[in-house]
Amino acid sequence: MPNSTRGPGDRDRNFAVAVRDGVDLYLVLHIRRSWKGEFVLMWRGRERPWDAPLWDPHATFHRDGELHHKSFGCEYGEQRLQKPDASFTGIQQFTQTPVVAGDGRALNVHWEPAKFDRIFEFPDQPLHTSLGNPSWISIDVTDAGTTPQPIPELGQRTIKQEILYEESVPYLWATLFELAPVKVETGAEAETRRAQEMELARLGSRHQKRENPR
Repeated sequence: MPNSTRGPGDRDRNFAVAVRDGVDLYLVLHIRRSWKGEFVLMWRGRERPWDAPLWDPHATFHRDGELHHKSFGCEYGEQRLQKPDASFTGIQQFTQTPVVAGDGRALNVHWEPAKFDRIFEFPDQPLHTSLGNPSWISIDVTDAGTTPQPIPELGQRTIKQEILYEESVPYLWATLFELAPVKVETGAEAETRRAQEMELARLGSRHQKRENPR
């Protein structure tokens, strides 16, 4: 059974994922590791009083290994995983979320240094500008010997990566990455491709008739 008695040195740890836009530093994600060993990830700037009910999107990785998301008071995406304790091995993605240029200023939640133990900071300028091809933030937990790696097959390129928590297993990582852009075919390109395919089909049909005369 996990220890549920709080010792004198036990405390919650709070970590920030923040984007710097000019001289301002805006909070995008807030991750808390509770003194009991649970992880809670909160998307900041979505708790406006005019939301009814409150949006308040967050994800929780419980001590018993249950990971779920919650939004507008409803849970979804429940998974049963390894327990986030000293027995944890390998890697588990906590969440992956898109981020585009201007998000920090639009959400307008300023980073407050007194509230956080560590920050993962990156500039707004190199972020992608379209949700059709955004930059991405991945939050992962790992054992002591594992580092999150990019997936070359997806054209994934790591821009920045840092460890946020390493006092005990599982460790907590933040990674900013991008994917190779997906080329969208224009109308003119589609017409050209279809014409080429029809011509190839016509030539193939003529060649087959020559080889197989009636």
